[in-house]
Amino acid sequence: MVISHSYVVDINQQKVQRLAEMPGISVALAAPEKWRDMGRDIPLHHPPAPDFRLYPLRVFWHNHLYAYFFDWLQLFRAFLRERPDVVYLEEEPQSLSAFQAIWLAKLFRAKIILLTWENLKVKFTCYKRLLAWWNIRNLDAAVGGTGEALETLRKLGFSRAGYINPQFGLDEKQFRRFHPSALRNKMGLDKRFVIGFIARMTAEKGILTLVRAAAALDFNFTVLAVGEGPAKKEAMELAGQLGVQKKILWPGIIKHDQLAEYMNCFDVFVLPSIPGPGWKEQFGHVVIEAMACQVPVIGSDCGAIPELTGDGGLIFRAGEDSQLARHLQTLHGDPDLREQLGLRGRKRVLENYSDGVIVRKLYGIIREVCSEAAGKRR
Repeated sequence: MVISHSYVVDINQQKVQRLAEMPGISVALAAPEKWRDMGRDIPLHHPPAPDFRLYPLRVFWHNHLYAYFFDWLQLFRAFLRERPDVVYLEEEPQSLSAFQAIWLAKLFRAKIILLTWENLKVKFTCYKRLLAWWNIRNLDAAVGGTGEALETLRKLGFSRAGYINPQFGLDEKQFRRFHPSALRNKMGLDKRFVIGFIARMTAEKGILTLVRAAAALDFNFTVLAVGEGPAKKEAMELAGQLGVQKKILWPGIIKHDQLAEYMNCFDVFVLPSIPGPGWKEQFGHVVIEAMACQVPVIGSDCGAIPELTGDGGLIFRAGEDSQLARHLQTLHGDPDLREQLGLRGRKRVLENYSDGVIVRKLYGIIREVCSEAAGKRR
């Protein structure tokens, strides 16, 4: 049984479908009947003919990620009907929803695997500390979305079987290298060196760092800054003050199915995230999307970005716009290096971050946890 609020949308349910297609496994999914995100309700997607069984659950306290919980009776009925051998739970250990799922899994004597993204040293309130303590000590295994996340869980006292596997990957057939001539012509990008940025425009995502770095460049370029957010107005004003407003395009929000086309417009992709109080980059999905399209990446050293990038890009100190500018100068002047980084990035995605790889690894984790070998692994 897979339990998570992340599976209300169809694109994420594809992972459960892929898992259900693996040999010798029967899968059930328990997910909210609706989920509230950024002020809007997202109804649970009901696929027409899935290979898994779907259990819609009422949710209380939508707006509290760690305090929200499922309808106890509905969740109990799902367990009673399924009597799962393994519960795969994608919720943080300090959450009330994790406590519900783990308590019921213990009641039904199921193995429990929890996936965590938390990569910060968190000072829990008393009740969250108690929840995390109990939840962690009742896990059979844990999966870190990154190595840093697994290490964070270790520091909280987890000592059993641990694995590293992201929650979601990408479709390597969708995210690949091609020439989006129509979009480049439409946006007037031909014969320009295009610096790409795709993210919610907040101070934490580093858009101001990118604008300052752009102002220091001495070659012909265009920054394609995709997204919306509270820092966009400030970024546009800063671009005007620094005299680069005509070199930055602001196309706003794009649809998910446009991502690969935009990525292929870029000569280099930049994710200049900056850690702040209670936040640092947990994954940065746009990084692997760029690498899959063979676009070289320049990322800050914030959170998981260096781990994702590996040898497929360059890293700079978060907030250091001068170092970012030097990396941009280097890649502009060295097309061979751009090509090498692009090839390495694509290879890294195919080996670690494609949908198929992630599901196959999860399948292996589930089988190992069910075997005697899991109890001996540390």
